[in-house]
Amino acid sequence: MNAPSEPPLEAAGTRAGWHLLHRVLDDVILATATLGTDLESLLIWGVLARARLAPPLAPRPVRVRDLAQLTGIPRETVRRKLIGLEAAGRAERVVRGWVARTAGDEAALRRLAEASLQRLRATAREIDAATRYSRSSGAKTA
Repeated sequence: MNAPSEPPLEAAGTRAGWHLLHRVLDDVILATATLGTDLESLLIWGVLARARLAPPLAPRPVRVRDLAQLTGIPRETVRRKLIGLEAAGRAERVVRGWVARTAGDEAALRRLAEASLQRLRATAREIDAATRYSRSSGAKTA
């Protein structure tokens, strides 16, 4: 028995979701390779970097407990990864937790951002084309 097929516009939305997931995975794989780090360390560093961007003037420290909760990584693993990030110059322990550092990675981060932006633009074009095709195929929109 065959599963019912999705209407064209919903199918385009599903394809768009897969395209976006593919692009995110590409970015993560490229970042781990470019920065020479593992996935868990990259995730922890990313959370620290996000906290660094939040306030207008100074990085906001993040506690190990909060990193563990946000990432789903066990606390002891977070502690170990932070020690590795600190040794690499990518994290610093401060009074109220940990903050991200760039460790001279600015050029690599810029290249990653440029590559990610190019892939994001390509994904946007693919999604736009898929939804335009679905609409022209007679799909009803809200």
